Amino acid sequence: MTDQSPTDLGTVWVTGQRRQSNGTFPSRGGGGGGSAGGPVQRELEEEEPEEPQGQIDPCADPETARIWSADAAAARAVAALAAKAASLNDGSNLSNREFGANLYLGAAGQVELTEIDVGPEAVVGEVPEVEILPHGTTYQNWMGDIHNHPSGDGRLSANERNQFNARIDRMLRDLPWRTEALALAAYVVVLDPSSPHGYRIFAHTRHTDADQLGKEVNPDAQPCPIL
Repeated sequence: MTDQSPTDLGTVWVTGQRRQSNGTFPSRGGGGGGSAGGPVQRELEEEEPEEPQGQIDPCADPETARIWSADAAAARAVAALAAKAASLNDGSNLSNREFGANLYLGAAGQVELTEIDVGPEAVVGEVPEVEILPHGTTYQNWMGDIHNHPSGDGRLSANERNQFNARIDRMLRDLPWRTEALALAAYVVVLDPSSPHGYRIFAHTRHTDADQLGKEVNPDAQPCPIL
């Protein structure tokens, strides 16, 4: 089983701004929009469920709007991670050190990025991991996290996947009203010269299997308007 998207929340479909099975990114009006942006690693023998046709504007529903805006916050976060690396003034960049932060729901309904944490420099033969601190986020407002992989491998490590899945499970148990939890993502950024932007962002959800890439996020994703 690969990452299952869309997520069925009863009458609400949550797809976010993640690449669809037809190779395009969703648009607010429903259906495919945006550029395919090059090939994406897939298991060819696996078939993914088709996205719902005639989807309403995702910003018209609070649940879908939060995920839509979380994907946009992840897209914006790439520049923030790179800026944090440059601010160290020691040659650090997204290819030799991990940087990470949490996403959270702000008071006005926008999705924001916390302070960025810095991991150790990558060492050959070791798997670097950045410790992403809460920085005031709680299960009430947490909207996922984002970090980069200097290796270029967009999959979560076993430890990262287990920690993320355990967090989602606790949210579902303790905060059942957070019905969008299964669409929240651990976003991984990898540099990729074959991409028009020079990098790709992958959204790993609770349904993303071990050793599988999550759905690719539109690097030009835009948030829902604040009403």
